[in-house]
Amino acid sequence: MSLAIEKRVRRQGRTLAAQALYQAEITGGDPELAIDMVRRLLADEEGEAPDDAAEAWARVLVAGVLSRRMEIDQLIEGASANWRLDRMARMDLQILRIGVAELLLSRRDVPIAVAIDEAIEVARVLGSEHAARFVNGILDAIAKHLTGHSGSPAEGAE
Repeated sequence: MSLAIEKRVRRQGRTLAAQALYQAEITGGDPELAIDMVRRLLADEEGEAPDDAAEAWARVLVAGVLSRRMEIDQLIEGASANWRLDRMARMDLQILRIGVAELLLSRRDVPIAVAIDEAIEVARVLGSEHAARFVNGILDAIAKHLTGHSGSPAEGAE
């Protein structure tokens, strides 16, 4: 798979995962089932569902969030001064959870700066008005906590 195709697939997977986690949180449903539902909705609305590789990546991310949710939420709360999770926009929180899951689960696979940048891009599409800046600040602080240095490309990440 070419790098451009892999990047597109992973971004689609992140977007699908964020939408599925959001749907599951709002309805109290199963995030795994929400992936199927969101994929069908995208196919109906946009005429094209995310491909199988994007769905597979979404499932990896959702499983990562679910398996380490307490740890992920603690990291987010620790990095978000004056913001409790219950006060954050629901979609912004799902995007943060996916970003942290990537930082925790696939650092060998995806460089820290790339994981942060991708979360910012998803936030620009799905998040609230200031989500991209919010996600960047929180994930950069978490990257510093986890690795001892910034994940921001501007601050000299690997």
